[in-house]
Amino acid sequence: MRATGIIVEYNPLHNGHLYHLQEARKQTNADIIIAIMSGSFVQRGEPAIVSKELRTKWALEAGCDLVFELPVRFAVQQADIFASAAIELLKDLKTNALFFGSENGDATKFRIVAKLAASPLFEEALRRMLTEKKLSYGEAYTETLTSFTNELDVTKPNNILGLHYALANEKQEAGLKLYSLKRTNNYHATDAHSNDFASATALRKLLLENNLPAIKTKVPGFVYTSLENYQTPLCPFQAPIRIYATAF
Repeated sequence: MRATGIIVEYNPLHNGHLYHLQEARKQTNADIIIAIMSGSFVQRGEPAIVSKELRTKWALEAGCDLVFELPVRFAVQQADIFASAAIELLKDLKTNALFFGSENGDATKFRIVAKLAASPLFEEALRRMLTEKKLSYGEAYTETLTSFTNELDVTKPNNILGLHYALANEKQEAGLKLYSLKRTNNYHATDAHSNDFASATALRKLLLENNLPAIKTKVPGFVYTSLENYQTPLCPFQAPIRIYATAF
């Protein structure tokens, strides 16, 4: 039985997420899709737009077979900690592959750059950058990596996450086969586009403006119906970790 992992927030789940999930099953020939999902708080430290229970329900309706919560102490951290914890979960679950979205879309590039970034020479150069230039960790990491290679644009948010997934896979010897799907929209875009794909950022903006009808074509029907009936727009609490599954 072949299991493929995806790492998600679904804040909210939209058409791009559904496409990503469908391609994960198709491209990796997966029997089971395992989602590692942030709980009540997401990576930027904000409360999720709706409860984690509803977002889990969306994930299962969309086609995930298992949903595991990424504990909040990891979910709200910087990319390297976030990625490392998620990969460790997938490793412990004996997952075969990881399917992630990126601006680059070429998993081979991520594997190549991760091997480079895991080398002692890179780590020494990074330490020098941090101590001599007094940069933040993120700035120092980007500058050091750019000085080593131009294979990957690590100024892009999903490329950064993808690299840290690949790097955690390398360091933990998790053995995940990496697949990447090129993103169809701008992760930080705040405007919903005229087509059926819009960023989660844009959709949250519309929801917080109480403009639910504007997202109708941007999300699956089951998501829209549940949002029509949802009473509390924000979920500012953290409930205990749970595991959910469909029959498969």
